Amino acid sequence: MFWPANAASAECRRYVATVIQFNCTTTTLALNEDLDVVGRFACAGGNNRAFVAYYRQAQMALNLGSQIDSKAEDINTGRQIVGTATFVGLGGFQGFSYLNGVTTPLGWLVGHTNSQAEGVSDAGIIVGMTANTQVGPQLACRWIDGVVEPLNLPIGPSGFANAIDPAGRIVGWMGDAPNGSFFAEAFLWDNGTVTPLGIPDGAVNSEANAISDSGQICGTYTWTDKKGDFIRRAVVWRDGRMIPLGTTPGYQRTYGHGINDSGEVVGYSDNANLAPSVPGGGAFIWRDGVMRRLFSLLAPGSGLTRVSYAYDITNSGHIASSGSQGQGNRSVLLSPLPPKAGDINCDWVTNVDDLLGVINTWGPDAPPEEPFSGTPDLDRDGAVNVDDLLAVINGWGG
Repeated sequence: MFWPANAASAECRRYVATVIQFNCTTTTLALNEDLDVVGRFACAGGNNRAFVAYYRQAQMALNLGSQIDSKAEDINTGRQIVGTATFVGLGGFQGFSYLNGVTTPLGWLVGHTNSQAEGVSDAGIIVGMTANTQVGPQLACRWIDGVVEPLNLPIGPSGFANAIDPAGRIVGWMGDAPNGSFFAEAFLWDNGTVTPLGIPDGAVNSEANAISDSGQICGTYTWTDKKGDFIRRAVVWRDGRMIPLGTTPGYQRTYGHGINDSGEVVGYSDNANLAPSVPGGGAFIWRDGVMRRLFSLLAPGSGLTRVSYAYDITNSGHIASSGSQGQGNRSVLLSPLPPKAGDINCDWVTNVDDLLGVINTWGPDAPPEEPFSGTPDLDRDGAVNVDDLLAVINGWGG
């Protein structure tokens, strides 16, 4: 977990990486507060298969019965897993629920031919979409006790429900499609009332991908650059404001996928037109205006050569990500380490550099603190003084 800042530590970040072994290409898509992880894997060019890795247990494929392709999209605190699969003999692809070894295909609305399940609340309410791929648009929906119902969004013709919080609030998009030049707008659905979340100035569409327990929302919007390329960027909605998150150096596009109650957003970056990516991968974490690549925050000795994607983050700060150790993509659980006492510059050791940092900023007005960067004002009383000096001395060598 993230240890709260105290009188002896700056708010530094380092993560230890746990690779969830499968000798196949693996992608982690979600985790719960108990650190159970779900996603998909594919071996030797085969189809995707849904998997779960319960905390401190081996990763295993979900026993969904006869199916051609599957992926697990979410897991709640009761270990109920939802996702999408193409089941043999049951028509098109459709959402499923998996709990205690029992698989339940979710079906679709009358007249439709497929469905997808994207999120599940702790109460077991499932959200996603249902559609007729031949004659009709896809509709955002939810399943309650196995019964599917549309959300009846005010903007159409299509929609998609991406996530649901413990209070039953749902986020997603409504319109045509949230990519390219198509129009779509992010929405918040709350007990039947729909709030359009807006589109940043100059953008053509927006999509909400996740909502925290506290109601903060993250997602993505699309705008057109001077070359005419459609560029996607991560965005946060909170306190009635839209906050574009920007990019990390070397990347053009960012995608916001997970958010926690502290307002920390995780996602990933890439480039338009297949431009080369930055060594170490584009997965990021953002907080209070500062975006950092997760690869740069790994603890020494992680063994990873890339952290490519980040899709979910818990309130304790654990991150569902995908990375590599010189081979194909692997599922990775990133766990935050406690800060080092007296470390003001986030180099993970308390020494003369921290002592000089306190001395050189000594005075009644502490310099402003930025996330991930440390602070000489270790007790956060607004001044750099003898209390901070003693905190460094007491943590020396750690």
